[in-house]
Amino acid sequence: MSPEPATVVSAWLDAFASALVTGDLTSVFNTEDCWLRDLLVLSRDFTTVQGITNISAYLHEADRRLYNFRLDTRTNNGGVTLAANPPGLTALFRFDIAGDLAATARGCVRLVQQTDGEWRAWTVLLVLQDIVGHEENVGRAPVHVPRDGQTWDEVWEENSASIADDLAVLVVGAGHCGLMMAARLRQMGIKALVIDRAKVGDSWQNRYPSLKLHTPTFMNSFPYHSYPATWPTYLPRSKMSSFLRSYRDALDLFVWESTELLSDPRPTYDDATKRWTVHVNREGDVRILHPRHIVIAIGLNMLPRQYDVPGMADFQGVVYHSAGKRVVVVSVYIALNRFVLLIDASGAVYSVQKQKNA
Repeated sequence: MSPEPATVVSAWLDAFASALVTGDLTSVFNTEDCWLRDLLVLSRDFTTVQGITNISAYLHEADRRLYNFRLDTRTNNGGVTLAANPPGLTALFRFDIAGDLAATARGCVRLVQQTDGEWRAWTVLLVLQDIVGHEENVGRAPVHVPRDGQTWDEVWEENSASIADDLAVLVVGAGHCGLMMAARLRQMGIKALVIDRAKVGDSWQNRYPSLKLHTPTFMNSFPYHSYPATWPTYLPRSKMSSFLRSYRDALDLFVWESTELLSDPRPTYDDATKRWTVHVNREGDVRILHPRHIVIAIGLNMLPRQYDVPGMADFQGVVYHSAGKRVVVVSVYIALNRFVLLIDASGAVYSVQKQKNA
């Protein structure tokens, strides 16, 4: 009888903890192909390491000690799910950090069963969670409590009007990452302002009509505010767009819409004051802000990527980019017909001409 998935993962976590002490990772990592992604757990940076030799060297150089590994049973399916490609187990776990930093952390491991029957890691993700003594403020007590004689709305208007004064963090981009960043900062009592050249939700609403999340909702959750339990597993663009707006309102986030970060003059940093000087255009009104930090959250695919294909310079025809073009697709094949539905976007005209096969 095969052991229960939770038993497999727990045994691997124990072996991983021992391997961190001995330095021998051959019993816990896939020797042919393995990856470690470290988000501030072992260093002050985001680091990706490939290969058991490089991972071993990276772990050996770290001054922090990782301990108390345990399965995160509070998550879906008790922390363990079956993985399809390659077949295996995906598990979430928690652990603690000691050394120059006392903290709690979370992790995710993808285990694959080897030909010898043993389970070893293909990928491991380590993420810093909370610094001890500076844990995230959670609970129902609001960060900004209405003062005596003032309503909540009056306090909100007052804080909104003064948000640019003594600004700690300027977040550029009001998509899901920018809004979640602002929500986390607000919960920690850090003054943050989000700016976006469009409206909240436009990054989804202005895409092609058939757009949906490619992953289920439980993999795309937002902090402090859950999706309605009755919503589809794969959210369409309109629901995602409306949720972003509701998230902004429900979390009391300060967002300047129709506001663009100007590149002329370019943002500058003053080492003496430890502040940036940035110019933003808010609906035609140029404002100067002095945040201590700037977070860029404009998205991975914000601008069209230009590729330098070998031989392109010698091509005598016209080279088009897929962004922003009106095209006609002529085809009798179902694959291209489906392609038309996928790339259909506002303002684009697609015509499909059917004819008999030769």
